[in-house]
Amino acid sequence: MPATTALTRQDYVKLMIEESADLAGFLEGLDDSDWDVDSLCTGWKVRHVISHMAVGHTMPMGKFLAAVLAARGVVPRASYGLAVRFGDTHTPEQILAAFRAGTAGPPQGPARFVAPPELFIDHLIHHQDIRRPLGRPRDIPTHRLVAAVEALPRLNGQLKPKRRVRGLTLVAKDIDRRVGEGPEVYGPAEALVMCAGGRSAALDELDGPGVSTLAARLRAEA
Repeated sequence: MPATTALTRQDYVKLMIEESADLAGFLEGLDDSDWDVDSLCTGWKVRHVISHMAVGHTMPMGKFLAAVLAARGVVPRASYGLAVRFGDTHTPEQILAAFRAGTAGPPQGPARFVAPPELFIDHLIHHQDIRRPLGRPRDIPTHRLVAAVEALPRLNGQLKPKRRVRGLTLVAKDIDRRVGEGPEVYGPAEALVMCAGGRSAALDELDGPGVSTLAARLRAEA
């Protein structure tokens, strides 16, 4: 069993930029048909997932707030509408260009109001939201997995991993990290991050006495 390790100091903005650059490089190699494959995000194709991130990093704040008001203050609803609208009216090349422009440096647009650890983990999860349905796995750099796993019990923004993993110990067997207190949930770090981020597709890769609790929480959200 992995030994308990101390939390490390992380530059989450730098990690977000690194992760976004890797995602952009991956997207360059996709066929146009790949952009219309359903992602792990319900109701979103690949083009919509990338549009969601592109809009979040490039849209003027005034326009974003107007969209939130039109959605009666429900941010996820506003984000969904903006992502689908942008994705359905732009080509893959245009979407990728907007994503690159928005994520090449420190957060801008509405994204600058998201806590850097959550923004980084959001981008990492969305990268996997695309790769998993396309059957295109990757080796995620260890330092990014470490940073993501360590942050999960502390984040309670829109992503809400803290709520899902409360009272559980997450044990990432492949990177020698464990966080939290309570019944253990163990498996690959990527699967832990995905489930903590609300993606039940990775549950089968996890084990331990805490899995039933995590699974029940994910089912309650479905």
